[in-house]
Amino acid sequence: MIPSAGDVKSLEDWSATDFQNWLGDGLADWFDGRGRRSFYSMYLFVDQDITIAADLFAIYSVLSRPAASRMRQGLIYATAFAVSRPVVMTLMDLAAMTKAQNLVSVIPGKLSLFATGEDENSKEFLTRALFAVASVSTNTGDSSVSEAAMNAIRHIVANKAFNPNFSGAVLTTLCRIKPERLSFHCHEMEPHLRKVYAINPESDDAGIRKQRGIRLIEEIHTLVGSDILYNSLKEIPRLRGAGMDWWEQAVNACLNNGENSNCIDNAAHFSDVDFRLPSPVSDTLPSQEKTPGAQNSVGAELLERFEKIFNLSPIAAEVQDETA
Repeated sequence: MIPSAGDVKSLEDWSATDFQNWLGDGLADWFDGRGRRSFYSMYLFVDQDITIAADLFAIYSVLSRPAASRMRQGLIYATAFAVSRPVVMTLMDLAAMTKAQNLVSVIPGKLSLFATGEDENSKEFLTRALFAVASVSTNTGDSSVSEAAMNAIRHIVANKAFNPNFSGAVLTTLCRIKPERLSFHCHEMEPHLRKVYAINPESDDAGIRKQRGIRLIEEIHTLVGSDILYNSLKEIPRLRGAGMDWWEQAVNACLNNGENSNCIDNAAHFSDVDFRLPSPVSDTLPSQEKTPGAQNSVGAELLERFEKIFNLSPIAAEVQDETA
């Protein structure tokens, strides 16, 4: 059953604190196995979609703009105070769907609780956090939110569980937040970019790495424009040598060919590369199991799904081995 504006009328006068308690307590009860009773006033509209986050998003979608704004605020409060891993991950998914931008300010604290090692649970949590931050931090129009988003990304990248295969996604996210700082972004991401895009001419995957790298440069060109991309050439000496000599050549080729031209032949074959994030309401979004009470330790399975989304094969395993 899909809710209508009339169905959610009882929520219209709720404060942000009311939404905080409803989301936090409701999700805690959900994962304790209470089922639809967890969301007492909206039980008819829970357990309808593929994820509990999608159910809550359907309710959010028919609220008035003022009530929706208070729900986003309550969502951030609930995330800040939540101490349950599946609850926090669901709230991060919901924040990605609702574009709750202030989520970025609470991400670092949650990483210190739920991404503390290199185990599968930490990798899963970190991947979800990256997806949420990337989803909410584009075109914020608020300098404080932009800085908080960049700080959250730095914590994600510095975490031991960070997968270098997502370095392209991180770089393009940083470019969307502050395109004028491309040179700085590349300096920050250089160690991870090198692991994924450095080329050994004698390696079987040299062509794949170069094609994926050039597609990344094309995406950056679209995001930042020709002037910033050109200026970055003079300011990124570290992205040269040791398998990265092709980088400057690819940037020059991209500038010469124009923003809408491919720099290489057969680039269309790599349509789903590692810098493109899935839609937050897509059925490819990894999320909590629908079974009430499930602890949702999907770990390796979730990472495998993300690798398929980002078309990381066949070099994903190799990069992971390098960082083990």
